[in-house]
Amino acid sequence: MAKKAMFLFLAVMIGLAGAVYAGPKEAAEIVKAAEREGKVTLTSSLKDDEIKPFIKAFQKEYPKIEIVPEREHGSAETLLRELVAGAEVNDVVQVHPDIENELIDMGFLGQGNWADFNVVPQLALDQNQTIGAFLHSHAIVFNTKLMKKEEAPKTWQDMLDPKWKGKFVVDTSCNSFLRLVDAWGKEKVLDYASKIGKQKPQFVRGDTETMTLMAAGDYTLSLGTLLSAAVFTSQKGGPLAWNIPDPVPTGFIKFAMLKKGKHPNAARVFLGWLGSKGFKLMDDVNPGRSVPFGGTYTDKLFKGKTLSWTPSRKQLPDRQEFFSQMLTALGVPR
Repeated sequence: MAKKAMFLFLAVMIGLAGAVYAGPKEAAEIVKAAEREGKVTLTSSLKDDEIKPFIKAFQKEYPKIEIVPEREHGSAETLLRELVAGAEVNDVVQVHPDIENELIDMGFLGQGNWADFNVVPQLALDQNQTIGAFLHSHAIVFNTKLMKKEEAPKTWQDMLDPKWKGKFVVDTSCNSFLRLVDAWGKEKVLDYASKIGKQKPQFVRGDTETMTLMAAGDYTLSLGTLLSAAVFTSQKGGPLAWNIPDPVPTGFIKFAMLKKGKHPNAARVFLGWLGSKGFKLMDDVNPGRSVPFGGTYTDKLFKGKTLSWTPSRKQLPDRQEFFSQMLTALGVPR
């Protein structure tokens, strides 16, 4: 009886596996079906000059599948409301962390067997429901015309030196501190934030704008700025440089296919390509967004350092409460 039950269990599991996952032959059929669909609609936060190289490379490999891009607009909650209301949505979306848990819990995301598309295993996330194609990571950034590299702070502890009091900026999004929770734990992060608050930083919002102003000489030093924003401004000729503190606050920029999308096969093919080949293009577009695997810019830049990832729900059950506590600890006027 026990042996029979075991065989029955295995049969059910094999059946389930077949229902969820595709083999290489099925993957080839998905490509054919995607070509019949003819296009995939995509929502992302990438700027036009950032998304174009990805579209060009994908359509070179899959000329029968058109990518129709749309720049992300509105709040993250807008997408959630549209899904709940049954409105028409794009096939592939960049997953905003503010609604990530809700999208997963409410079953709006599709699932793929990304191994059959040769997706890098570290990039297949959330039980194969998302692809971590790019990266958000944070750095200590400074204006090289206003500060010599050898004088710039290199560590979290360096930022507590009294000589920096009132001489740096902090973004009130607090995302760099959020991502430190993974390595330090919530209480240590809040304690550090209170010490930073006593350093009397200037509070700003918006990394791209802050880096533009820093390049113009308005700011000398910033803590926890998105590396991608600093790199982007530097590529435009801004006199910026950066040091990477250890641990490195890091989080994936994730993409997923929506079950309600009209082109499910094309969505699978695009995400499979993005997680196997496409992500590598970011090294040429904006290396500050590249994932730290496979010899990329950040793979080399972060070598020997601890990566502190966006905390899980188990690590930090209530993000909004944490952000509120962070703003209080930093002393942000409200």
